Amino acid sequence: MAKPFLVLAAATGLLIATLPTAASAVAGTAQTTRAADEQPPLVEDYSYPGADKILAEQGFKLITGDGHMLLADCPSTPGNDGFIRVRRNLKPIACFKVPAGQSGRLTMEIPEVTFVKGDDHTVKATLAGQSTAIDISKNEWTPIPGDKGSTLVTLVATP
Repeated sequence: MAKPFLVLAAATGLLIATLPTAASAVAGTAQTTRAADEQPPLVEDYSYPGADKILAEQGFKLITGDGHMLLADCPSTPGNDGFIRVRRNLKPIACFKVPAGQSGRLTMEIPEVTFVKGDDHTVKATLAGQSTAIDISKNEWTPIPGDKGSTLVTLVATP
């Protein structure tokens, strides 16, 4: 350990003690503590939460979204109830909910889609291999082209 040295400032009569090694050690500790206390930046990748479980249980992928369009349990009585419904060939209907007055977007892979029913939003659906979106009728079933349906890849809802 280095010994402290004293500097006498003759003009002012001050005595200043410095510890070069200790000072740099304290400064290094402060920097380390500050770095450890800082939170890493949050980076949202918009991956759909629970996507692996949904794939295993329901047989389709929900990939990314804006957090406003969510997979929901379908109500037991169908109607104009604020749900976007996706009918698949010989599979249960999938329901999605977007809060009234908000927009929602969801990227997915739902195979064998035969119909989509809109809610009160303006809804557009994009199918695999298609560059043009299909307009989904409000509160009515819209047929999806294809003998056994098509793979739905995007739903976008706007107020």
